[in-house]
Amino acid sequence: MALHTDMLAEIQAFIDAHPEVQEVDIYTAGITPNLWGKRYPIHLLAKLVGNLKLPRGNYLMSPIGQYLEVMEYNWQDGDPDTAYEFVPGSLKLVQWGDEPRAQVMVTTSLSETPFEGEPRQVLSQVVQQYRAANMVPVVAFELEFYLIDPKRSELGLAQKIENPFSGRREQPATLDMESLEHYAAFLSDVRRQLAAQNIVSTAVSAEMGPGQFEINLNHHRDVLAAADEVIEYQRLIKGVAREHGYQASFMAKPFLETAGSGMHLHLSVYDEAGRNVFSQNDHRILKQAVGGCLHHMPSAMAFLASNPNAYRRYALEGIVATEPSWAYENRSVAVRIPDSDESNCRFEYRMAAADANPYLALAVVLASALDGMERGMDPGEPYEGYACAKHGFPRSLSETLNLFEQNESLKSRLGSEFSKIYLAYKRSELRGFEQMISAREYEWYL
Repeated sequence: MALHTDMLAEIQAFIDAHPEVQEVDIYTAGITPNLWGKRYPIHLLAKLVGNLKLPRGNYLMSPIGQYLEVMEYNWQDGDPDTAYEFVPGSLKLVQWGDEPRAQVMVTTSLSETPFEGEPRQVLSQVVQQYRAANMVPVVAFELEFYLIDPKRSELGLAQKIENPFSGRREQPATLDMESLEHYAAFLSDVRRQLAAQNIVSTAVSAEMGPGQFEINLNHHRDVLAAADEVIEYQRLIKGVAREHGYQASFMAKPFLETAGSGMHLHLSVYDEAGRNVFSQNDHRILKQAVGGCLHHMPSAMAFLASNPNAYRRYALEGIVATEPSWAYENRSVAVRIPDSDESNCRFEYRMAAADANPYLALAVVLASALDGMERGMDPGEPYEGYACAKHGFPRSLSETLNLFEQNESLKSRLGSEFSKIYLAYKRSELRGFEQMISAREYEWYL
């Protein structure tokens, strides 16, 4: 099997290049994109190629690592193992922590029995739909994150980080060059370790929130690799932050009074000859793709804002669109078309929270755009003004899940069985989340 032959060669090349590495982390990402897996001695890695089995139900664990009630899965079916394959190209050096280690991603999507509840498998199926239409999507991610104080307040709340230069709690400073200088040691370490993992990054900026940053990733023709890279990037950011005494968080809205963190997706589509289809026919296909994104956006929020906290980002008069909208060069809208030449014509989908599952966020955006192109959806006229003045989205995860459940087109494109699993999983997660009395309830009502 070519997959196994290539992986064995990759493993041997890595061991030869890094004789100092003694351990390897084998991991994958669940529906809530927490990472789970095992740590092995690296000399055993080759023996696992084609022979690796892990619990299938871990894809359906809660954000704190507990099994949720999801249809017949998890403990109801005896928590069976299933076959996993290594993701080619994902064996990489980890330079944070107490000693150098390796990491490698695994998936059922490359096995003979892929699990329909695995997010990577869902994205793979949507990519196949583009191939069937003789189209190739090209994507890039931009992710915002906060550096926060690892210590919590007396009420267990997150605290803004202390500036390493002044010792004071951070304040908002959009595109502030001084912030880049104050955190230069951390940011330079991130750059170095991204390069060591062959992750190409572009611009780095201080964002609107106190201690908030954005590091942009490169465009990819391999859509699955682009989403894999987000998982690797988030793990790296968190690991490097710990080394510098910080905690990195991709939480959508860690502080009510400051900006939330988003995951922006750039999408262009090419034909088999390498021509950008969005630039053709006076951008007609581009507008149809945008029309599909706007049409499906309320129910797609089930994946873009996939937990209760994420809905705090969509506040009126904030900096995130609060209704389906599109325009040219307007950062307040949900879908922005940036200025570009014809070969790079694309749109930027700005609604996903930074803690959304990158496979599922990308899958639902691709599915929405493809549906718009195939059905010739009209996005209407470009939005004029500030698209954050009225609510046009569901206000809660529960409401969004109900909308997704009624969206037969999206469910079909993402997979019927997966859609059932996702709805059951998220409703179970939501029940678990709501079965907790908050400090505010005691403060106000005890």
